[in-house]
Amino acid sequence: METPYDWILDYWTVTIFLPAVLLLIVALAVVTRIMDKKSEK
Repeated sequence: METPYDWILDYWTVTIFLPAVLLLIVALAVVTRIMDKKSEK
């Protein structure tokens, strides 16, 4: 019988990695948008 702790250990990569990747994508989108606005001027 698996305890919730074992489940967290098995899936900690998903629970940490997915939000991190999403944040990275959002950050890149924001940076590129700012750079585009700067290059227009």
